[in-house]
Amino acid sequence: MFPTKDFPSTMSITNTLRIKESAFHPDFTCLNVRTRKEIIWEHFGIMDDPDYANETLQKIGLFAANGYRLGDNFLATFENGRTTLSLHQVAQYVKMLTE
Repeated sequence: MFPTKDFPSTMSITNTLRIKESAFHPDFTCLNVRTRKEIIWEHFGIMDDPDYANETLQKIGLFAANGYRLGDNFLATFENGRTTLSLHQVAQYVKMLTE
């Protein structure tokens, strides 16, 4: 699916992100081929679990403290038991990555 003329990005799910002495494996690491900008994309899919939600907020805070800004070089999507992420939303995010 990637890259194409309309979506000049590549996506990988194997990269390791090192922050201080910790290693993270973002769900996706995206590269806009045109701008060479790398963006990490995390999907938080169990937000109705209080422990998971708390860990999510801590992780977002850790990323922010180390230069990963939501909407810039860090994309996050969320789901819970009642609200899911649609393919239309995913397509919009992918399009945003190429701008």
